Amino acid sequence: MSEQKIIFSNNPDELMSLDINLHGGVFVIVCESGKMQIEHEGGTNFLEQDDLIVCNPEFLVGHYMRTADFVAKAAFVTASALDDIQYACMRDVDCYWDKAKFIEQHPIIHINEEQKDLLNALAVLISAFAKKKQSRQLSRMYELLGHIASLIVFSWVDEHVLYEEQRQQAFAKRKDLLLHQFLVLLQETRGTEREVSWYASRLNITPKYLSVITLNKFGKTAMQLIQQTACQEIKRLLLETNDSIKEVSYAMNFSSSTFFSKYVHRHFGLPPHRLRRREKQ
Repeated sequence: MSEQKIIFSNNPDELMSLDINLHGGVFVIVCESGKMQIEHEGGTNFLEQDDLIVCNPEFLVGHYMRTADFVAKAAFVTASALDDIQYACMRDVDCYWDKAKFIEQHPIIHINEEQKDLLNALAVLISAFAKKKQSRQLSRMYELLGHIASLIVFSWVDEHVLYEEQRQQAFAKRKDLLLHQFLVLLQETRGTEREVSWYASRLNITPKYLSVITLNKFGKTAMQLIQQTACQEIKRLLLETNDSIKEVSYAMNFSSSTFFSKYVHRHFGLPPHRLRRREKQ
């Protein structure tokens, strides 16, 4: 049985107290009335009526107070669902990493009635799928709806007056520029190039330095990011196409189907044909 990857509640306190692994996931909360005050090292944030917040658990848990009349709808997106949504957004959202960074630094977005109705409708659909007997197909369906909700939020970032200002400031810093260029290359290759040296040579830096700046920024080495991207693309090709294993191997730039099978088995614990069968069950 598949785990529930997107969990909803009309009580944010209840959601935060559930026996679930919060590491690597995100909270999404829409305030309907009242006020929430969040204290953290970067300062104080206030969540008020018709505000939306997207943040990691460390930002929120144990750092907030709320008024007695505070009413909100909340969701928790687990790390595994977030990885899938993030990968889909990398392919579909222009300047994805810039916008993700903007949301991290400005986690509260004020939404209008039309935007709130749209999110509520998507939440109803996702919740309906989540309550059914779980299968990989249903899990995939409500993850896709989560992806749609993410695309909507990212589209609102484009309208934020501070977004373009921040983007220009970020590009002024060399490390941020190098990271941006690396992530663009990663997005373009989709894991078909799997050596850190390939990316480092195009950025005119050493592989070691590339890994240092990715580790400092994302908590993952360059190789881990490359492997994560390659695995997501392999899974997508096996699940969403009818290409043969040999054709998928060729599309992913492996020298032979044998090397491809060994790579898949090392990262997924299954050979490609069994991975495809499992994901489609």
